[in-house]
Amino acid sequence: MRWADDPAEMGRLVLQRIVDSITSDAKISVEKDEERLFFNVNGGNAGILIGKRGQTLDAIQTIIEKVVNKRNQNRIRVLVDIEGYLETRRENLEKMALRMAE
Repeated sequence: MRWADDPAEMGRLVLQRIVDSITSDAKISVEKDEERLFFNVNGGNAGILIGKRGQTLDAIQTIIEKVVNKRNQNRIRVLVDIEGYLETRRENLEKMALRMAE
């Protein structure tokens, strides 16, 4: 199987090139399940990769989703996380929602 035939590997390679152009020493792991691909970036300068309010991370995720789904007839959901940022952001939003509800 060529890497272009595997959406996860193609996404990982493109993500690695993007990350390497921004920072160094970052490693990418990929998890797959039936409905999504989860790319996790560890190492490098996480602050620059995430960007202000997660804007850089969102842009990177959009690019990787386009790459992964370009030749795929069944759309695959793509998540890109950097050093656990998505979980931290979700927890902070939940706390803020609870404070607002009170």
